[in-house]
Amino acid sequence: MKHTILFIAICLILFSSMLLSQTINHPWWVVDRGGGKSSGGELTLQTSIGQNAIQKMTGDTFALESGYIPGLRNLAGTSTTLGISMSAGWNLLSVPLLVNDYRKSVLFPTAVSPAYAYQDGYKVKDTLSNGAGYWLKFSSSTSIPISGTAIMLDTIDVNARWNMIGVVSYPVLISEITPVPPVTIQSQYFGYTSTGYYTEDTLKPGYAYWLKVNQSGKIVLKSGSVLMASSQSVMVKTQNKPDDIKSIAEEKGLRSLTLKDEAGREQTLYFTAKPVEIDLEKYELPPIPPSGVFDVRFQSQRNVEVADKEKSDKQEFPIKISGAKYPLTINWDASIDEEQEYTLEVKSVNEYKIVSKVFILDTKEKSLTIDEEVLSVKLIMSAKSVVEIPKEYVLYQNYPNPFNPTTKIKYDLPIASKVILKVYNVLGQEVATLVDEMQEAGFKSVELDGTNLSSGVYFYRLMSNALSTSTGHVFISTKKIILLK
Repeated sequence: MKHTILFIAICLILFSSMLLSQTINHPWWVVDRGGGKSSGGELTLQTSIGQNAIQKMTGDTFALESGYIPGLRNLAGTSTTLGISMSAGWNLLSVPLLVNDYRKSVLFPTAVSPAYAYQDGYKVKDTLSNGAGYWLKFSSSTSIPISGTAIMLDTIDVNARWNMIGVVSYPVLISEITPVPPVTIQSQYFGYTSTGYYTEDTLKPGYAYWLKVNQSGKIVLKSGSVLMASSQSVMVKTQNKPDDIKSIAEEKGLRSLTLKDEAGREQTLYFTAKPVEIDLEKYELPPIPPSGVFDVRFQSQRNVEVADKEKSDKQEFPIKISGAKYPLTINWDASIDEEQEYTLEVKSVNEYKIVSKVFILDTKEKSLTIDEEVLSVKLIMSAKSVVEIPKEYVLYQNYPNPFNPTTKIKYDLPIASKVILKVYNVLGQEVATLVDEMQEAGFKSVELDGTNLSSGVYFYRLMSNALSTSTGHVFISTKKIILLK
């Protein structure tokens, strides 16, 4: 009997060793608030709690039970290694695998800064997590390998407005990122390189990206259309996308300012005073990076501004500059047109005095250099006024007519003239003088208030004496007007 029990115990140990060394090739579907089973059905995950919120059906089809917001995670079941390439300076990074130790000192031992997460402001994190993004700084370019279990699909918690999100173990097309209603995505996806933020259409494992949403909730990241071999080094792509801001600027005729500091870092702002159709909210930038990161944006937090013609002919747009090393060079495109006027107002401190300089952005000069740290930079946009001048004298019929108690009288002056506009009753008696002065050429109008007049028929007469020495022309015109009370 003892030999039988010993034999069974040895068999169990050997069987357990075989299970531990066995590679699980089927994915896991892990469910928040519920138990999870492998797609093969042989093994059951023991770590989740509560009751099932979702059931896997066939393929990628799921049946959702009412009353729950699912949190899905699909694990590949095999160990993989990703080499994440970091550049010197600040990087936006994430943990793309399930790992044994999530401490920042273990995952990124050569980082020379704390790991900064974003939750309505930057917060230091000693222990990292999947699905979140972090700012990390390195003294030099390097590549760090991370080993763990690959994640094919994951559910990420997001807060209202801006979030730094991590990526699963394989590239994810932004078209395959699904917000769980009522969450909606309100921005493009922004990555980061030493030159600043850029928009991305494919999120890479090991990196992090900024995303703006309307409210707190969840989004689902799914990989599948784009595959990447394991144990390879992941690099960030920075080429232009068909719908990025450079393409939009070329299409819409936007002007640009490029600011470059002594360290060779540069960023570009886009603007125009012309009326164009563009959704400015789409170009709101993520929050300013940690201290020391070069960043340039308009005070509106956007990198694009368009003057609003309905507000005023001259509008100011302050520019915020962070982390710059001086001298700072500002370049603008050579296609600044004659219809619009653009100026830069720069305030700096020189020998304990505030110095204000104004630079006109035109096609003659294409750049300027600022040696001292600036206090403020302001872009001023305005349309150069092109005044249309009437070709001849005209006195128009008042409107409305009949009127009670007010009406407008319009007239045109082709040149500067002495203008007299009076109102008479049917007896030829003067009852009102509306204009008696010298006026510049242009389209004119004046209001007649008949509150103190009796109902009846009146006449208004315009007499304009052109004071031009070449003509001396006198223009006289009379119109009938009716007041009904």
